[in-house]
Amino acid sequence: MYKVLIVEDEELERTSLEKVIAEYCPVIREIDTADNGDSALESVQAGTPDIVLMDIHLGSANGLDLSDVILREYPTVKIIVITAYDQFSYVQRALKIGVSDYILKPVSTDALIKIIEKQISVIEKEKWMVLRQARQDDINETAEELVRTAFVGNIIHNTINENMVDSLSTIQYPRKSMAVCVMDFVIPGMTLIENDRTAVKKILFDFLMKREYKAKLVGDVFHSNFITLCLFSEDPDENWAWIARQIRHDVAAEYHIFLEMGISDKTSDIYKLGGSFKQAMLALKVGKDSINLYTDHFADYGDSFSEADGFLAEIIPYMLDGRLPELESAFERMQTELIIREESLSGSKIFCSKLWISLIKELESKISLKQDEYEKLFLSTILHVMNTSSIQDSVAIVKESVLEATGFITSVRGEKLYHITKRAHQYIDEHFTEPLTLNSIADALKISSYYLSHVFKESFGSTIMEYLGKKRIEESRKLLIESDLSVKEIATAVGYSDANYFCRVFKKYSNLTPSNYREANKGLT
Repeated sequence: MYKVLIVEDEELERTSLEKVIAEYCPVIREIDTADNGDSALESVQAGTPDIVLMDIHLGSANGLDLSDVILREYPTVKIIVITAYDQFSYVQRALKIGVSDYILKPVSTDALIKIIEKQISVIEKEKWMVLRQARQDDINETAEELVRTAFVGNIIHNTINENMVDSLSTIQYPRKSMAVCVMDFVIPGMTLIENDRTAVKKILFDFLMKREYKAKLVGDVFHSNFITLCLFSEDPDENWAWIARQIRHDVAAEYHIFLEMGISDKTSDIYKLGGSFKQAMLALKVGKDSINLYTDHFADYGDSFSEADGFLAEIIPYMLDGRLPELESAFERMQTELIIREESLSGSKIFCSKLWISLIKELESKISLKQDEYEKLFLSTILHVMNTSSIQDSVAIVKESVLEATGFITSVRGEKLYHITKRAHQYIDEHFTEPLTLNSIADALKISSYYLSHVFKESFGSTIMEYLGKKRIEESRKLLIESDLSVKEIATAVGYSDANYFCRVFKKYSNLTPSNYREANKGLT
């Protein structure tokens, strides 16, 4: 387990030390000896010992000088100096060199064993410290990787929040200029199955994370079908295309894999990176080059499309309410207007694309779109519009997508409505004995009281408080028939603090007072 080197020019002393260690130190599995400085150095170089017992006087050599040489090259070795001379100058120099301990001759068995065990204990502690540090480094690295992956996942799903930004701040990435790059890859002459694509994505991702670029990279390969990189730079005018070319060159040189890249416009607002991801996806899908900048294709689109705003304001309510006939009529008017004003084909494509981009932005503020839903609803429509050959086709593509999105919205809202009302029912059934109010139920469900009241009544035709009242009366009827509790006790048991009020509510729902109801249902248990 441990190795000891005994450096002693006196054979009798050397043999005695070796015998004691072999007999009383079972953790010492290997004992080597040397009678001079040269052989001691050879032994150390052949296999570094854990502990060296070093005599100071070695004939022509000096044990302290030899210790100095060994410790400079092998600082983890524990050297115990052995000498017959109790001189302060020796002790002082030994401490300065870094010798671990000092023992005087003649050396007793107990003293020798004790000092060796002490150094073994030190070695054990140092090993655990290294292991703990390695583990902590691994934990820190894993935690940082999780933060990076989670952050990019939030970018992709457009769910960046303050907590996520705070977590990212621990990694301290620059934020003067940021962009998102989405990458697909091609291996010439090969078609990859899904598992192989995933493996290649991981290899490329790990490779890029180890490279040094002017911008800092945060990446992810798990939340979409592509490799997604978020790029951070100190330079507000960073040339993202130049960095993209570097990345593409490095991957091609290392793996002979060719990247296709879409790059968003730059931003200095970290909360806008969700939109940047969508810009990068759009650039990748629309572009025909190996590196495609969003600004090259959509620079004139901006964030506000005034031409389409009026039409957008008209159709949004129709979509949210599922009013398909009104949507059909609106698109007929839009097509007629584009033709009347003699809009060119390219102009109609731009108008339809602007309308669709604005529409998706508006819908995202009202409903939640998952990534696959976003790609299906958003990207495919833009691609189809770009490839149309007439104004009528451009309008038809957007109209078809709007009708499809309307059906999707209706489905999402119906599903959402179902889950909300189901949760409300369950909460009331479990807590009806408590002093509930509309606000307390809404707070428990973490939604607004106005919205809860609206969706509940829309689903059941009654208010949530009416349902609560019916639930309490239903339970009180069981208690009146099945128990001997007084009316006052039953009122308290089902959530009423006022027995008189309970009696009035009970009579409203049952056409009988609680006492009369009990009397009328005697013998039913």
